Amino acid sequence: MNRLPLHKRTQLLHLLCEGSSLRVAGRVAGTAFNTVLKLQVDAGLACDNFHDEQVRNIQPGLVQCDELWSFCYAKKLKVENAKAPPPEAGDVWTWTAIDPIPSW
Repeated sequence: MNRLPLHKRTQLLHLLCEGSSLRVAGRVAGTAFNTVLKLQVDAGLACDNFHDEQVRNIQPGLVQCDELWSFCYAKKLKVENAKAPPPEAGDVWTWTAIDPIPSW
């Protein structure tokens, strides 16, 4: 299988990290669109493996908790008067806890 030279791979990844689209990055580097897609998948797998190997035994420090309110179909007070509301209609709460550990 053919492999892009290191300077082309570096150029493509730099363009993608700077916010260029896949098609623009391919045009600038002179590569095919599918080549850019495959490189992006390979880079993502490499980053995933690196993160799994290196980020170990981290103790939580400052944990930030928050909640998010929304509704499904209608607000809780309006469900009684709604026409054929689904069983899950009403208020929906989502709670999150975030610890600023090394991640992406």
